[in-house]
Order: sequence, then C-alpha cells, then structure tokens
Amino acid sequence: MQVITQPFNSGNSQAVRLPKSFAFAPNTPLILQKENDVLTITPVANLGQVPALFAKLGEHLSDEFVRDEFVDDKRGW
Repeated sequence: MQVITQPFNSGNSQAVRLPKSFAFAPNTPLILQKENDVLTITPVANLGQVPALFAKLGEHLSDEFVRDEFVDDKRGW
C-alpha cells in the first residue's frame, strides 16, 4: 500500500503523520534508516538488538558526530 503525505515541523524536529493503517503499537522502538533519499522505518524486534544497531550506526557517522574521549578528572565523585 502506498500513501502520500508531507513532513511538518514539530518543535525543532521534522515529523510525518502516519495513517492509522501504518501505525505501530505505542512505545515501539523504531529504526529509521535513510539511503539515497529513501526513508525506511522498521520496528526493533527486541531491545537486545539495540547495541548492535548503535554500533552499525556509528560506522556511518561523519566526524562531526564523533566526540573526543571523555575525561572525568574534574569531578570529585
């Protein structure tokens, strides 16, 4: 099934309203993947997948998202 919709702004983010026939269960973790202007939304089968998904995501991030190693020597706890 194909439906045409338009993105809208919600605060500082962009959002898309999903028709009822495309809805996921409330609080379902979703994976958003974008390749060549194609956005794919996939539900996470189980939360055990999350660490591997973050590792895979890290392979595709540009250097602007990589932070320097955090040094916690300024806190006294």
